[in-house]
Amino acid sequence: MIDIRKLRGELEIGMGFKHIIFIIVFFIGCAPKPVGVQMPQPELATQPGIAFFPGSIPDGCVVPFEWIPPYTDHNWRMIVVHHSASDKGGAKIFHEWHQGRGWDELGYHFVIGNGTDTQDGYVEVGSRWLKQKRGAHTKSPDDSFNEYGIGICVVGNFENCKPTLVQMNSLRCLLAFLMARYNMNVDQLYCHREVKGNDTLCPGKNFPMAELQDWAKCSRE
Repeated sequence: MIDIRKLRGELEIGMGFKHIIFIIVFFIGCAPKPVGVQMPQPELATQPGIAFFPGSIPDGCVVPFEWIPPYTDHNWRMIVVHHSASDKGGAKIFHEWHQGRGWDELGYHFVIGNGTDTQDGYVEVGSRWLKQKRGAHTKSPDDSFNEYGIGICVVGNFENCKPTLVQMNSLRCLLAFLMARYNMNVDQLYCHREVKGNDTLCPGKNFPMAELQDWAKCSRE
């Protein structure tokens, strides 16, 4: 004979379990889904960090991931600072100009924008840097400044104006990183016109090269 009370109890328990499962499924289904989740990326041997020389580096100077060479570092021995001698521009248009001269690609390793083609102070990383490839920016009798020199172009014609404060802050950040990474001192920091064999005013009479070299000297002491 069927025990009605026992059967009713089993049905109530079963319905209770179904009700609990329904609630769990409902809330899982309504939970916000993760947005923009990406697979973990392989890490480079050197992680980005903060580059600083006490008392000299601008506040908040962080080394972007793109500045870290993805391949074995080239044997860099000097840094050459240029201006673009144009009121506006960026890596893309300079790449096209340089190809128009018969060069294979952008001759500089880095370009620092002035707010025209790119944001004021934005550091564009050229393909030569990503490849750790010799430059095409500074002539010398033995071609050592292209072979071992890192070329940095600051956008602007500094015969007519001065670089912006943001550009100079970005340049100091970049120099701090490069000089520390390759153990360079101020004697290895040049502007284009200082290199023998170059008949040029680059980076212009209004570019504060002496101040920059004084800063670099104090930073490395």
